[in-house]
Amino acid sequence: MEGNKEEVKHILVVKFKPETSEERVEELIKEFSKLTDEIKTIKHFIWGKDESTANLHQGNTHVFQLTFQSMDDVNAYIAHPAHMAFAQQLLGATDSIILMDYKPITVNL
Repeated sequence: MEGNKEEVKHILVVKFKPETSEERVEELIKEFSKLTDEIKTIKHFIWGKDESTANLHQGNTHVFQLTFQSMDDVNAYIAHPAHMAFAQQLLGATDSIILMDYKPITVNL
């Protein structure tokens, strides 16, 4: 196994409020993706919806993953005014967010 010594994945697992419309969710996703234009420390951004048949999602429906070169870049992202403004919008539309930062480890098979 080997890890990238610097690269950091920033993961959010989100449970939207029942009253948050699908249209609002789509707007938030578009706003989230626009952060990649404004905040240059973001190397990569992907997202998706839960598709599991195991039904263990506990109401969480969306996953967002950002890639950064380092924890310093993650911290710069978190402190960036564009992120702070977006975070307030996202928090207002969600019941819960699970957030994790990790350094990926590749398993060589």
